[in-house]
Amino acid sequence: MTTTPQADSLRAAKAKWDDLYPSLPETVPVQGNVQVAKSVLSDWFGMVIAGVERVERGTPDPILKAIYWQGVVNAVPQVVGHMNSAASNGANWLQQTTPQLQSFLWAIRSSLTWLIPVPDDFMTGGRTPRIAELAAQADEVIAIASRVSDSERQLNASLAEAESIRAELAMQAEKVSGYERAATTANTNAAASATAAETERQKVDVHVAELGAALATQRELFKHFEDQRAIVEATLQGASRVALAKSFEDRRKALAKFQYFWAVLFMTGICLLTGIGIYLGNSVLAEAKAATAAVAAAPGVASTSAATAVASVKASQSNLLFSLLRFLILAPVVWFTWFAARQYGHSQRLSEDYAFKSAAAHAFVGYKEEMADDENMLKMLREYAVKNFGANPIRVLSKNEPVTPLNDLFDKLMDKVSPEKMVDVLRDLIEKAKPSR
Repeated sequence: MTTTPQADSLRAAKAKWDDLYPSLPETVPVQGNVQVAKSVLSDWFGMVIAGVERVERGTPDPILKAIYWQGVVNAVPQVVGHMNSAASNGANWLQQTTPQLQSFLWAIRSSLTWLIPVPDDFMTGGRTPRIAELAAQADEVIAIASRVSDSERQLNASLAEAESIRAELAMQAEKVSGYERAATTANTNAAASATAAETERQKVDVHVAELGAALATQRELFKHFEDQRAIVEATLQGASRVALAKSFEDRRKALAKFQYFWAVLFMTGICLLTGIGIYLGNSVLAEAKAATAAVAAAPGVASTSAATAVASVKASQSNLLFSLLRFLILAPVVWFTWFAARQYGHSQRLSEDYAFKSAAAHAFVGYKEEMADDENMLKMLREYAVKNFGANPIRVLSKNEPVTPLNDLFDKLMDKVSPEKMVDVLRDLIEKAKPSR
């Protein structure tokens, strides 16, 4: 069986034209903006389809087909594409672009006049394009008559089927009569059921109203629950923050008490040192006055020089003894004062460390909420919190604590002066301390 792909494509385009045909005005523009009846383009569509199908089913002249058929093949997709666009854009667009459609149809029609094979009995008077078109239209009429005959056969078959259906309907009518009688009985029963159903419906309406009130109460309870849960979560966060900081705060307060205690002891030591210093200063002044009076009471120059030497020796021995006694007396007080001052400093450092940890604990939850969207920052915050809260407080204290003030002074001196130089200094002091002969 010969296929007609180009004619089938044009029929699909003609179907889109027929869909839009009622929406078009009676006249449409063609080449040169000439207005023609829209039925003319419909006739062109029909002639073009008939001609293309005749060429595809017939055996046109090979040379003429080589010359003109490619133009038809090129123009058919243009017609199809134009009608596809018209189907998408509507009748107004098609009305504005009918000149292009007419030019595409003319490209096909002008080529068909040379391609349609014409029987010999149509050749009288010479080959003309109009005769070829008439032949194509005749073929189309024959094809239509064939389709009409087929339709008639199908109509007869449909009539026979309709007669069978009529007989079936008669049988069904008898059944319907029986069903009507049953329906009458059912209707009576349904009326009674309807009364009962109405009563039940009223009960259901009451239950529905009660259910609606219960749902409203449930929504209110859920809302109240969500509000209370938010309050509880906020309270738990505050409680965890307070609990985390409470131990640090308690320790800070205890260290503050120790700090005040050592401050009192330090001030007591300072007062003792001041009092002892005043007392020893008065003793030294009294001894100096006594030595000066003894020298002034010695007679003669020679005797004065001897007495001065004797008094100087005694004064030196007395000053050395008193210096030793002063050191022995003041050493415990100095050590006590120095120790109290160092303990005060230790308490202050530890108190500051615990105060910092307490403040960090209070701020931890707030920072955590602010950084909840950033996993990296939240991880860094947790690592910092673990390091800060787990750090040993004694890290703020010195690792090498001197036992006495002299030990502290000696350590500082050793850091600045080498041992060899220190030995030389002590040797010079010993040499100077020896009495001259």
